[in-house]
Amino acid sequence: MNKKTKLPDNIFPKGKPKMEDIKQGYTDLDCYFLSVVAGIAKKDPKDILKCFPEYPQSPNAKNLQTFNAKKKVKIRFYKVKTKKVNNKIVYQPNGIINIIVDKTALRRKGAPWVRILEKAFAIYRAKGFDIESWAEQIPPMKKINSRIIDGTNGGFCAPIITTLTGKKAEFYDNTDIKDRKSAKKFSGNYSSKAIKLFEDIKKAINQKR
Repeated sequence: MNKKTKLPDNIFPKGKPKMEDIKQGYTDLDCYFLSVVAGIAKKDPKDILKCFPEYPQSPNAKNLQTFNAKKKVKIRFYKVKTKKVNNKIVYQPNGIINIIVDKTALRRKGAPWVRILEKAFAIYRAKGFDIESWAEQIPPMKKINSRIIDGTNGGFCAPIITTLTGKKAEFYDNTDIKDRKSAKKFSGNYSSKAIKLFEDIKKAINQKR
């Protein structure tokens, strides 16, 4: 094999998913996706491992070598459905979808498992499996090109939780357009809604949510 088609020796370099494995870079616009991946990797990496149903979770040398030698890897995601409840949107699982990713066509930054999830999610979006979760429909792609990350540009965090874990997630719209337009960037002056949102997030983190 030449360098372009060389398979990763181990998709989990540290033996399991670690938040520190994630390297986004400054040009890509999938922070909404990677922030959720990072949070899950830190809180419960087993939920990430479940996305790799063929990965030997207690690998012996033989099983791991067999898995790593494969050119393709199966990724398990959940389809997402939405419903509105008062002032929030609730995301719930709506069946399982398996996506096959070619390990020889991965970009090089970050750990292989992160790049595999990015590519699988781009395919997932391109094929419309999360179509209920987005304000605008993304037309299916006829071909997934090498710049696969372009397929993940722009999105919301909440449905990603459901996509990856199959668990229910909720989205609260705390946006105040008027306050945002009148605020000066980097001034340190935040609207009452922004402060409340910060306090809600801090409280949720303290409660292990």
